[in-house]
Amino acid sequence: MLVFQKFKKNNAGVSYSIECFLWAGLWSAISNGILGNMIASAVYASNTGRSSATIVVQGIFCAIPNLEFANNFGGIIENIADKTLSSTVSFIFYKIVSRIKFFIEK
Repeated sequence: MLVFQKFKKNNAGVSYSIECFLWAGLWSAISNGILGNMIASAVYASNTGRSSATIVVQGIFCAIPNLEFANNFGGIIENIADKTLSSTVSFIFYKIVSRIKFFIEK
């Protein structure tokens, strides 16, 4: 939300750009990765039950043998990949709705 408010403040009357959506996704990924990993660590002993998360954590653990670091860093990496896709899809829907709205107002 802060990213969109700052963009609107600096670019009055201009539609949002893909960079705005990607920055929002990046900040969301970092905050979700940190908070989500803390909750998963405290409640579920870092076991998410998702095989993709386990594979990412195992790969990082092989390179850096610190389980807490591997779990936290793996969660952030997974969130960045997820939020990048989500931000891109959100931007596409934003552009579609903006165009439909433009044609309806004419």
